[in-house]
Amino acid sequence: MAATVKIIEVHSSQVLFECPVEKSDFAYEKAAEFEEMGLEIKLVHPSVNESLANSLGISGDPLEAFEESLTEEIEGHEGSCCFEDKT
Repeated sequence: MAATVKIIEVHSSQVLFECPVEKSDFAYEKAAEFEEMGLEIKLVHPSVNESLANSLGISGDPLEAFEESLTEEIEGHEGSCCFEDKT
């Protein structure tokens, strides 16, 4: 399943436009057009982690384990740019 960028109408949650992440520039152009028409939209772009998992073909339970391992890895770097001291 290829990663896609979606333009969603906020009030109805209807997908107005969808394209491959490789053509995200076009999605931003379409989003501007929809906003000029007066529509309230949100543009949903997959995160780097989602794109990586998709390119590796990870889904289901392995995807959950992958996401948990990324979270643990980031949280385990106290004092780095990825760590936020919440105390």
